[in-house]
Amino acid sequence: MYEHISPEGLADIRMIVIDQSLPKDEKTISFVRQTNFMPYCYISGKYVVTSGFDNDAPTMENNYKRFML
Repeated sequence: MYEHISPEGLADIRMIVIDQSLPKDEKTISFVRQTNFMPYCYISGKYVVTSGFDNDAPTMENNYKRFML
């Protein structure tokens, strides 16, 4: 996905705090803001963590339905 990502400017996931009393949407907004609007790329300790999704992968809903069958 990314060849090189500099840790400068990335949020440290260990420093993110989510108020559990907030509604789900507000929790999501809080997380995105605390990750500097890059929720798929952050620091965890000394590591840069990136996440991505395959456009052709089955959805979680489809996987769940398949699992239940």
